[in-house]
Amino acid sequence: MHAYRLDIDHLALIDALAKTGSLVKSAGYLGITQPALSYRLREV
Repeated sequence: MHAYRLDIDHLALIDALAKTGSLVKSAGYLGITQPALSYRLREV
């Protein structure tokens, strides 16, 4: 079993996704590209 660690950055990604409802809008909201957001979400 793997231990997962959520930090404040991961929570910010999830929060942005919940607020905007889309990956593209979330990426813009966070000031990063959509591929970078997708990569970071895979860590969660």
